[in-house]
Amino acid sequence: MSQLSFPQMRAIIKGLINASNQSKQELGRRFAYFLGFEPGPKGPDDGVDGLIEENGLKIHFQSKLRAKKLDVDEAKKYYSDLIVHKANISIMLASIGYTKAFHERISAHSDITPVKIHLLTLEDIFYETESYTNARNDLPRLSQLQNLDWTSYQ
Repeated sequence: MSQLSFPQMRAIIKGLINASNQSKQELGRRFAYFLGFEPGPKGPDDGVDGLIEENGLKIHFQSKLRAKKLDVDEAKKYYSDLIVHKANISIMLASIGYTKAFHERISAHSDITPVKIHLLTLEDIFYETESYTNARNDLPRLSQLQNLDWTSYQ
């Protein structure tokens, strides 16, 4: 992916987080589809934008394109979703990141350690950071995220 300038990246992120809730939910479903996940349903998605079983593993994808960092309340929901969906690997995509309280809450659950969690931001994807690279190692299709072909989605 060609490197975006900082102003370009901020403009794209701002556009995404200022979209309607319905549009952001649809973007989450499109990201999931492109990555090879079975997209979650339209409307309330029960904490999953995509789920795939690959090589005996359940891989969970959730997108939260909000205008603020995900907080402790979102961590509680995320933890619950991981348990309910029996995920082995989870990729969470947040628009701008996670609060310290989010990280503390997730790491406080000793029963979650078998789940491999990748907490990504849009910036991680645009700049192909180490966090993005680590997630891509668990889901190689992630490397194609920046090449979304919106016309192939139904």
